Amino acid sequence: MKDEFVMEARSAENSPIFGRPASRSLSFPRTVIAFARSDRRAMVGGILLILYLIISLVGPAISPHDLNAPDLAVRMHPPSPTHWLGTDRIGRDVLTRIVAGAQVSLQVAAGAVLLALFLGAPLGALGSYFGGALDALAMGSDQSVIRIAQASHQVVERTVLMRSTGGGVLQSHVRPSRHQRPAIAGSYVH
Repeated sequence: MKDEFVMEARSAENSPIFGRPASRSLSFPRTVIAFARSDRRAMVGGILLILYLIISLVGPAISPHDLNAPDLAVRMHPPSPTHWLGTDRIGRDVLTRIVAGAQVSLQVAAGAVLLALFLGAPLGALGSYFGGALDALAMGSDQSVIRIAQASHQVVERTVLMRSTGGGVLQSHVRPSRHQRPAIAGSYVH
């Protein structure tokens, strides 16, 4: 007689996958805290982000110095107990100006995120749903935004180069930037 292979069937209700979970699922804040404890880089980054937000939102209101009021008696002073980071050329407190700049930077970042959310997400969703010409339009607009950002970066880089070397416009276009030098030098080596 031949050996017969018999399979045993079980119902899905008795399967451990459909059973009750061993522990309660964590809430969102507890999940974030558990992740932050597991990765020190995430914890340090989160603390710095929270500190940045607090300083940029509360800092200008509690600063003892006026943001734009010049004080020629203390111009170009080094750091001191009254001016923690010193003063600039016309006597304004540097720390107060940095905190005000952080607030502006936070507003610009929030605006960029909201713009991307309200314009980019619907455009990408419509492009992926309908495809074809609308998808090509969405991808083309995405690429054009990236090219504009790269071009503005190059303008700033060349302006800084021109100002730092004291040269004119021609020198800023002729002199290659630091990351282009190895490729240019390597192309002449045989």
